[in-house]
Amino acid sequence: MSIQPLPWSETWNVPVLDDSEMLGITGRREQAGIPDDGSTGTWRPMPLLRSTEEAFHILRELWPEVLDWARVLLPALVDMGGPENRSVRCSSSYGAGTPVFLTRVAHGLEHAEDLVHELQHERMYLLLDSRAFGRWDDSRPEFVSAYRTDPRPLRGVHLGLHSFLAVNRLRVRALDRPEFKQREWRFQLLKSHRCNLLSFRTLLDFERPTPEGRVLLAQMAQALSEQHPLIERVADADMDQAFDAWMKQHFSRVAGSGPVVNDAETYMDWREAAVLAARYTQHAGGAA
Repeated sequence: MSIQPLPWSETWNVPVLDDSEMLGITGRREQAGIPDDGSTGTWRPMPLLRSTEEAFHILRELWPEVLDWARVLLPALVDMGGPENRSVRCSSSYGAGTPVFLTRVAHGLEHAEDLVHELQHERMYLLLDSRAFGRWDDSRPEFVSAYRTDPRPLRGVHLGLHSFLAVNRLRVRALDRPEFKQREWRFQLLKSHRCNLLSFRTLLDFERPTPEGRVLLAQMAQALSEQHPLIERVADADMDQAFDAWMKQHFSRVAGSGPVVNDAETYMDWREAAVLAARYTQHAGGAA
């Protein structure tokens, strides 16, 4: 048996593992006819070393503080291979200081977003005193999350909002990049922002924060309010219609898979949620 050195990302200064290597298996697993380079048909995702190298340089230009957190929290990148089509995109991590698992993508900016997303999860697990939120340990999956197709506990709504606020901060800083000349990229920015607003509304109504928790919610509300005019200016009538149709379908699908408590029209009104976020920031600031 020969022992091969691990592939190494010189920019991130971490190993890049195949997901089968995490199980102690030699070589790549067969993946439903997907070629080893992760490409099939006209879908040509980039090799992970290349896309994450591009992601590193994008972050160094647009948000270098993310790289400081990566030096503390990121021990390895794990290549999950190429999904069968570009609509399938996954990333995951499992707590502070754990590897980040990534499917392959076509643009380095997508992996910059994924790494921001996962590092936010890791930061939250590292730094949050969960006693700040009275329902953090309540594991009942009774909420529609704008980010998932299954009912989630309220903790999942917290994690989604915290991570996508950061992803959207990156996207706003990247608005002058060529990717955002494409309508698809602008719509995904708009969609994630409005999903964040809906998530904030759910937390506002169902979470039981301590005074410290209210400070954290106010910080998220302030970030939402600051991002709101910058993101909403990319919207047009077609995007509005597309988002409203998607949102109603999403809420209906999740509610149909199990009992949920936030499927009323109230929790689909992102415009009202924007007003409530602005008010929450003012109220919390006055209380402080």
